[in-house]
Amino acid sequence: LMGKYVLLRLYTDRRDSVNKWNRNLQVTQYKTIELPYYALMTPDGKTISARGWTRNSEEFAEFLKKGVGEAKETIAER
Repeated sequence: LMGKYVLLRLYTDRRDSVNKWNRNLQVTQYKTIELPYYALMTPDGKTISARGWTRNSEEFAEFLKKGVGEAKETIAER
């Protein structure tokens, strides 16, 4: 399932300018500073779904499956 995604990590918990920029992006776009935080996005940058961390692997897998399904619908609409 993870093979259907491109993984991108944006660090937000350090004090350098890149981390501050990433943190600002997270707060602006998702209204949270939760770590870790996951966002599923289409190739054109539209957020499909976003959520914080969970210990429940089945719940996280459902989150990923939802993203794959919605991405397919978005691509089909083009």
